[in-house]
Amino acid sequence: MLTAKIYEGRIEPEQPIPDVWEGLTVQVLPLLPEELADDLEQRLSAFHALGATEFADGEARQITEAWSEMDRRSRDEVARLMREASL
Repeated sequence: MLTAKIYEGRIEPEQPIPDVWEGLTVQVLPLLPEELADDLEQRLSAFHALGATEFADGEARQITEAWSEMDRRSRDEVARLMREASL
């Protein structure tokens, strides 16, 4: 996935654009609205202020598995959206 920032109405990619994209039409979607990013940062700071967390037996493994599954699903969804956008 290619990421870019918008400056003064222009899209500026953060990585080189692949040569195979030449001539393609792409859909540009925001990853995260600024106000949401600020809210997430505040919540993360409050979370860290709570201190260390202790897990019951097996909880750490369950959490890791759940995160891995969420990561897999989100990657699959982004890949699907990219395929649809390139049709």
